[in-house]
Amino acid sequence: ETDTELGLSWLRKHGCGDIFIIGGGEGRLDHTLALKKLFAGDNPPAAWFTAREKIWSLEGCNSVSGLRGSTISFVTAGGGPWEVSSRGLQWELDKVEWSVDTISLSNRLKSSIAEITVHRGRLLVIQPF
Repeated sequence: ETDTELGLSWLRKHGCGDIFIIGGGEGRLDHTLALKKLFAGDNPPAAWFTAREKIWSLEGCNSVSGLRGSTISFVTAGGGPWEVSSRGLQWELDKVEWSVDTISLSNRLKSSIAEITVHRGRLLVIQPF
């Protein structure tokens, strides 16, 4: 287990609800991948804030907000299968054939709000500040 996993376990054991990760990775790919893995399991962190973006997981119906035209990416998390629909993105997610290594890279918000519905599976949202 990583130090972050141990910390999350301790926080949950002591009754903490939503847990936010601030920083992490520090430019090391192995650490970044370990942090991404936290979102694949049960009870993922509420969000992960890096120096440049916010990362969080989606299940069910969600609204994602930001500036019109701003960049947003989606990555699969956990086990599939995945089925996703969206409204309000430059490239809608409905026809994406999702797999364990699928990424909707550098998508864009068509307005200030997009609706994302994850019918099956879980997605990670990566939204730069």
